[in-house]
Amino acid sequence: MNSWRAVGAIVAFELRREWGGVLITGLFAAYFGVIFIGLDDPTDASGNAKHFLVTMTNWIYLFGFPLFGSPMSRNSFHCWRDDPFSKKIAHWRTLPIPLPTILVARFLQTAAIMIVIGGLFAAAEYLLHSRVRDLATPAEWAATTVVWMAYGLIVQILYIYLELGWSGKIYVKWYLAFNAAGFLLVGFAGWHGVNIFTGLADKVAAHPVSIPIAALAVLAIALGAGYRLAIARMRRRRYTF
Repeated sequence: MNSWRAVGAIVAFELRREWGGVLITGLFAAYFGVIFIGLDDPTDASGNAKHFLVTMTNWIYLFGFPLFGSPMSRNSFHCWRDDPFSKKIAHWRTLPIPLPTILVARFLQTAAIMIVIGGLFAAAEYLLHSRVRDLATPAEWAATTVVWMAYGLIVQILYIYLELGWSGKIYVKWYLAFNAAGFLLVGFAGWHGVNIFTGLADKVAAHPVSIPIAALAVLAIALGAGYRLAIARMRRRRYTF
């Protein structure tokens, strides 16, 4: 089996095995969509209420979009105690499966889930929420979604590096630290009336081609750097059952 056939086989195997986790991720995206749709228009609020609504809008996109690339399976919630990802790679290495094959398959799995669930989430937002339709035309919203997907995948590259290159406990610590920092960022932005969601939509509406292309270029750079760092780390660490 050549390397690309092996990558495809791993992706297909993982998607079949994690179909429940993918479904939960989809339900989570729907839940975020309900929260977003339930938010009043921040322009109609004032004071602390407006700050809260802007913060929630920012948080749903900055926190939620990266999650749309991950199947929320049982393994995801047992990283701290059982370190299932390290055990899985240790098992695959006995077959043997090369590390680049494992890593590329993980990237492709994440991209596939992101495209499906992130795309459905963005489409639902546009169809169900009038405020989103007021912000952008369908083409502009599609371009904005590309930027959000690129952002989500860049964050996922960091998560995959931690997932495959370090123990479960270190992964969880850095994951929580990253999201705590993100919460402080959106809280600070929201308190000062900075709406990242509407601001990005406005920027993309003004530059519907250049900004998505720039986002994809940054994603390509992050992917190349993430691949090199992750492979180097995976070759240095030990995997045990």
